[in-house]
Amino acid sequence: MYGIISLPNLDVRTFIYLKKGIRVQKKTGVALYYQVIEYIREKIESGEWSAETRIPSEPDLCSQFGVSRATIRQALNGLVQEGLIVKRQGIGTFVAQPALVGDLIRFVIPEKLGSQHSIISINAISPTLSIINRLKLKADDKVIEIYRIRLFSNSKEPGSLEKTYLPQEIWNGISGYDFTQPIYKMIKERYHYEMKHLLSEVRPIAINDDEALYLQLPSQTLALLLYRTWLEKDKPIMFTKIIFPADKCRYLSIS
Repeated sequence: MYGIISLPNLDVRTFIYLKKGIRVQKKTGVALYYQVIEYIREKIESGEWSAETRIPSEPDLCSQFGVSRATIRQALNGLVQEGLIVKRQGIGTFVAQPALVGDLIRFVIPEKLGSQHSIISINAISPTLSIINRLKLKADDKVIEIYRIRLFSNSKEPGSLEKTYLPQEIWNGISGYDFTQPIYKMIKERYHYEMKHLLSEVRPIAINDDEALYLQLPSQTLALLLYRTWLEKDKPIMFTKIIFPADKCRYLSIS
């Protein structure tokens, strides 16, 4: 005769079940662990995975993504360093509580950081949910992703990494421009926008191997990730993610 084991009531909404067959792309040149990071980060930043949600175990993630446990562990450690997830010994890994929000007065970038850029890639992509929300797009809209390195004006060495996302309608008007130059100036020139309103968000991160390669710094170097959304009369025009090495910039906030 078998005994009856009483289990606590579980709220199924606090667990995440990944779709079968999620796989990373192994021939893109992008590190496998970083693709896993991007997938999980997108789920968290879009709000699809809310705070205190338990994420799948390492073996489950290995099975779902088709990668080794070492790759999954490297991805999770990176997300822990970013403050997006927390590991609780003997319990599991959970989405972290949102960081405290303060009033940002001014983000101070390096004085010698010039306006010249080196282009890594320009691609038309399907936007992630967080980009759809930031640019107020439709689910089937396309965006242009422009990935660039911003250079110091004196040495021409890497100063920051920038990923800019433009709605297709904006891209159509500036596609022939020189993208080694500041993009917001091109948009202002083409559309005569004032673009006086800017939403900014900053958080600390440790750069991954690919970012370290472009910035010519050791992997896991402390950096600041800056999100910027440019608005024209409350309409989002451009969204940019910028990575600055932490020792090259600072920000001022209200205490």
